[in-house]
Amino acid sequence: MNYRIITNKYKGTAKKLFEDYMLRYNQKVLDIVEQAEPNLPVIGLFATIGYPLFYIVWTKLLPQPYESLLLRCIEAFISLPWLFYPFLNKKYKDLFPIYFIISVPILLPFFFYFMLLKNEWSFVWAMSSTGGLILLILIIYDWVLICLITVLGFALAYAAVLFLDGHVSYAHFQLDYIPTYFFALIGGMIVSHRKQSAHKTKISLLKSLSGSIAHEMRNPLNAITNAIASVHSKLPEKPNSERAGVKYNISHSGLLTIHQVIEESSNTLNRANKIIDSILTSMQGDEIATKGFIHIIAADAIDAALNSFPYTDPEEKKLITVNNIQNFDFFGDRDLFYYVLFNLLKNSLYYKNQPGFCIEIALDSMPSANIIRVRDTGPGIPKNKRELIFENFYTSNKKEGNGLGLSFCRRVIDSFGGKIHCNSKEGEWTEFIITLPKYDSIKIQELKTKILREKRILITDDQLSNRLILSKYISEMSCKYDLAENGKQAMTLLSENRYDLIYMDFEMPLLNGDEVVKFIRSAQDIDPALAFHYLRTPIIGITSLPKAEAVVRGHKCGMHEVLSKPIRKSDVQKNIEKYFFSELLFIKNSQEEIIDGKRILLVDDNETSRKFMSMVLKHYGCNVEQAIHGRDAINALEKEDFDIVLMDVEMPVMNGIEATKAIRSGEYFTRFSSFNTIPIIGLTGNTDEQSTLKIMAH
Repeated sequence: MNYRIITNKYKGTAKKLFEDYMLRYNQKVLDIVEQAEPNLPVIGLFATIGYPLFYIVWTKLLPQPYESLLLRCIEAFISLPWLFYPFLNKKYKDLFPIYFIISVPILLPFFFYFMLLKNEWSFVWAMSSTGGLILLILIIYDWVLICLITVLGFALAYAAVLFLDGHVSYAHFQLDYIPTYFFALIGGMIVSHRKQSAHKTKISLLKSLSGSIAHEMRNPLNAITNAIASVHSKLPEKPNSERAGVKYNISHSGLLTIHQVIEESSNTLNRANKIIDSILTSMQGDEIATKGFIHIIAADAIDAALNSFPYTDPEEKKLITVNNIQNFDFFGDRDLFYYVLFNLLKNSLYYKNQPGFCIEIALDSMPSANIIRVRDTGPGIPKNKRELIFENFYTSNKKEGNGLGLSFCRRVIDSFGGKIHCNSKEGEWTEFIITLPKYDSIKIQELKTKILREKRILITDDQLSNRLILSKYISEMSCKYDLAENGKQAMTLLSENRYDLIYMDFEMPLLNGDEVVKFIRSAQDIDPALAFHYLRTPIIGITSLPKAEAVVRGHKCGMHEVLSKPIRKSDVQKNIEKYFFSELLFIKNSQEEIIDGKRILLVDDNETSRKFMSMVLKHYGCNVEQAIHGRDAINALEKEDFDIVLMDVEMPVMNGIEATKAIRSGEYFTRFSSFNTIPIIGLTGNTDEQSTLKIMAH
């Protein structure tokens, strides 16, 4: 009885192993066919024509001892399903992998080895069989299958020749063939393996990238879904056609809530776009952009992150405690910092159902650095994997993981000038330690200097001494600058260059400073690419006038603040810190009246996008006409005049880039004359810097 039980046990195990192997084998064949699919018709065409054609070559042009038209016609016939693969219906396509694995040994190794043996190992057929082997390696990348098919093909050919002739002749065989043949076999398999590995890495990269971006999209989409529900709850019921003339009232608190929801949703979308752009930049091997780095208060950022984290269950937030041992400031990007915290929390909450699970976030400031610890009471991480988890595509056996989260987190913290590493005790806890440099450290000053080198400041003052003093302070802070001695000169420079900060004297000859600022804020007669930028550019008035008078004048024209002369170095340092590195939102000049009454051509193939953008533009007093693709836009421009064109980049018939080139060329117009000057603004979801520069280049 025991013998039978043991025997049955081993039989069951062997059966399971065999079934597992067959499943893997079948999947491998399917993968090979899938990868070879684009080339199947080409190979089929080559075989169907090539087999009979080379009969003429080897009998008429370069005669060989043995040839067989019948065998070549059979091989050509076997190749027909390869040739007509794209036209097979689904039933036969599903059966094709079986035909593929049967026909490959006959089409390649069997034929070439048969001809090699029949021609008694002639040099021509030794070379031809090597070529056939290389072709086999190109079609089938798996070295085990290559070896099996090669051995099977040779065995069948040897048996066929032995059956037909009664013996196999080695009349022209040379020992040199053996190393040459094995070199082709092994070398070909190495090259094929490297190519396949690169292909798998690319597929893995694309899967991980798509998973990461899908995850980043899911959070804002869920937030917006909740926002829509919140807005819907504050609005009166949807009216029917019978109540068209009825007016509806909404409470002050309800209106305030709607605006808050819209602002939060907008911030959520902006954050998601920034994270996606950063991930794409990271995957392209570029450094994370530091130009948006600002001064951040750690406790406030963590509190905001915990409040905006997309919890799947309200109880999840109760599992998290914050231990603010000592608050600190650091230098970085708020949205990217959110991403790091979100990723660490998501990874920790994966184990939330374990008994006694909790997460603690601790802030502490040491003499040499600032520390953030995120500790959970999950299962822990083995010592040999604590660095691996920061590598691309390493998922630590989590089903939903894509292997990019912690890798990107490390890139983010590195860009902040800090470090992130993992400590753990298996079965008890895992702790991620983020070390950030002090805000006044040399490392942060170096980061700031790198950012400031890309900033450009305009100094406008009619007194040379004031211009020189300001330029000295600004150059010491590594910023580029231009000088203007009056308002007219300032306007010329403003129309030619993009400035990040402007110092503007009030009383100057030719044109006063406050008149120049009004011109800047009006956006009239300014390149549209600069006009929007100058609506928000910080402008600081500098004056010898009484401070009270200057403040009133400065506020009326759109200045952010006013400084009294003489300007001190500390004033400039405070300005740089406030307007370049502060997360405080200073005055925004929306100037909605600028676009009131403007005629706008909106070009987009998406009806929903056109509908909502038209609603927004009409709300600001614009007259909007719509076009569904580039050619439609060209026709609209020829019929009537517009002040600006909003152009989607990706569209059917004629995309945005093609349409813009066609408009700028002017060749399609007989009436429309502003084709070379009309502002055209591109609309695209690809907002990363590389894509933007590529689009602008067209």
